[in-house]
Amino acid sequence: MEVTRYIGIVYNAMRGFLFWGEVPGIVTIAGGVLIVAGCMALSRVEPA
Repeated sequence: MEVTRYIGIVYNAMRGFLFWGEVPGIVTIAGGVLIVAGCMALSRVEPA
């Protein structure tokens, strides 16, 4: 299984804020948390 780089989510959010003035909403933040939590949960599962 390939290692996921979680820093990319933070980097893209910062870039959107700095260059385009986008402020992430609560739904965007919740979606990011779900993606990271899901990836972390799947990375802990032992292969059969």
